[in-house]
Amino acid sequence: PDGYYTNNQNVALTLVAPFSMAGASQPVLSYVHRYHLLAGDNAVVEISTNNGVSWIVLETYTASSTAWLRVRHELTPYVSATQVRFRFRLSTDASGTADGWWVDDIACGEAPDTVDALAPTDVTSASMRVPWIPNTNAAFSHYAVVRSTSPGSDINSLHVATLYDQATNGFTDNGLTLDTVYYYRVFAVSPLGIYSAAGAESSARTLNNPIPFVENFEGALSGWEFSGAWAV
Repeated sequence: PDGYYTNNQNVALTLVAPFSMAGASQPVLSYVHRYHLLAGDNAVVEISTNNGVSWIVLETYTASSTAWLRVRHELTPYVSATQVRFRFRLSTDASGTADGWWVDDIACGEAPDTVDALAPTDVTSASMRVPWIPNTNAAFSHYAVVRSTSPGSDINSLHVATLYDQATNGFTDNGLTLDTVYYYRVFAVSPLGIYSAAGAESSARTLNNPIPFVENFEGALSGWEFSGAWAV
């Protein structure tokens, strides 16, 4: 904290006490992070199944990520472990330093069942409805609907909706650009902030028909494509 890390370090943030994952079915380690590391310096996420006697690498990071990214590690290979600990370890060499690693929102828990985004309906030049079959897990907090303009949307794509009613079975996305393909995924999120695994991605192209005979042109500019210094 409070500055650059130093050379030749091997330091870790380690969970103090072990816990058991016996009986778990879809356990996930979840966190958000960003990092600025030099070549030869590594941020390592590790799990121990024997109370810290030995460690298994879940992921290694280097270089930099200026944006906060959400990460989830599937822990199903360790569901029988009864002495589980995690650590976030920073290892540095002697050739320079940087600003380090930020980690937040650490959680370990059951992941909700996946939610498949179904084919969009009610497609217009500026909107479409993304339907899905509602999630039924008891441990449910909300749906997170994400959107991208290229295939492969994931938990770090643009979040366009957070919906807390578990019975919700769709979301209408407005303010879209005409004649553009949009890709959607829907995630169920637990009260611990654990995201479900990625379900099916759906996509559709908006129509290439500007909406005719629209009143209230004196409103916001969301219905216009413009360049330069135009304003309301």
